[in-house]
Amino acid sequence: MTRAYRRPADYTAAALIHLRDKPVVLDFHGHPSAVHRLLHGRPGPDGFHVRGYVEEGTTTTPYDLLASNGVSRHDLAITALRHPRGRTGATGDLAARYAHHRDRLREKLRRRGVDPAEITAWAWRS
Repeated sequence: MTRAYRRPADYTAAALIHLRDKPVVLDFHGHPSAVHRLLHGRPGPDGFHVRGYVEEGTTTTPYDLLASNGVSRHDLAITALRHPRGRTGATGDLAARYAHHRDRLREKLRRRGVDPAEITAWAWRS
């Protein structure tokens, strides 16, 4: 935090001003409603798309838990693609392909009871 924003509330307000025209996808390690409460009443909260822990259903694997909560890498990409500012076109098709791929992975892991190697062996490429 910079010296100008000593309190978290000041920092949050400043961030909202600077991000007003940019979409933000936030994967919060907790309940999304906590972030929504912070954003309520401040300028520009419509650009924030918060995902996080949702208490419902059962899960079988780590990836299944992420997908159930809408925070798998596929879900976050889908959210980002569905909320572009000033961009349209192929983003909808790409989001649909990611959703289809996520659903196929979940079907596979539920049949086998383990996450596919595509998930467990995945690594950032340099």
